[in-house]
Amino acid sequence: MKLPKISSLYGRIFAIFWFTMLLVLIAVLALPHLDPRVAREVSTETLGQIKASRDRIERQFVNESSIGRIVYQLDKSERMHNKDRKTKGPSFFIVDKAGNILSTQKHVDFKERMLKNFITSVDTFDKPMQKLYGRYMLVGPVPINLAKQEYDLYIGMRWNQPPPFYSECLISHSSSC
Repeated sequence: MKLPKISSLYGRIFAIFWFTMLLVLIAVLALPHLDPRVAREVSTETLGQIKASRDRIERQFVNESSIGRIVYQLDKSERMHNKDRKTKGPSFFIVDKAGNILSTQKHVDFKERMLKNFITSVDTFDKPMQKLYGRYMLVGPVPINLAKQEYDLYIGMRWNQPPPFYSECLISHSSSC
């Protein structure tokens, strides 16, 4: 097959068409990887902060033998943060090994529904993952030892920053973005 020369009008149209098709193909294949709603691994900096929070909670409740009291204290501290609109602290969720969310709240709110969705959507529990739900970021699971039993800790926080992919691109200025 004889390819047209770029100097002719037909050759230019041919080149522009196939170049456009290549760009569309690259965009279609790259879009699923750029979705901030897909569960991703947690960065080492965030993982350090999460482990520090876990260690703080373990130290705070080291002498407590009832998981019900621990969950009540964690829910109570979250309610105190929510009363003061200026400081939005993270929400801590304790989940047993069977996947049951331990909470003192009577009704299921949107955070618990997101957490249930997050637990079922994460494939591996070896490493903590993060997933963005609108403006709410969920991170977990992190193993935690409370009341002499093993549980999983999930942390939810309000997220006002750009999606993780874009913030990594802006920080690193790498040519791969």
